[in-house]
Amino acid sequence: MDKVILYEDLSEDERAKLLDTMLDFWIKIIEITIPTFGKKAGREVSDIVRNEMPKIAEEQLSGILIYLKKGL
Repeated sequence: MDKVILYEDLSEDERAKLLDTMLDFWIKIIEITIPTFGKKAGREVSDIVRNEMPKIAEEQLSGILIYLKKGL
């Protein structure tokens, strides 16, 4: 069975790498959608992801951690 590693158990460097990976994933999705929605919309969404996603990802990961701790 795979070992489960909780977000709170990660070092600051590991947390930063995880958040960077999440950001890279969302930026790739945006790059794919630019031809569909146009460059201006793609840039706006890309800026939002770069500026807001680290905070959102941190909140989501913390929420997952709380969920796991409560055993829900």
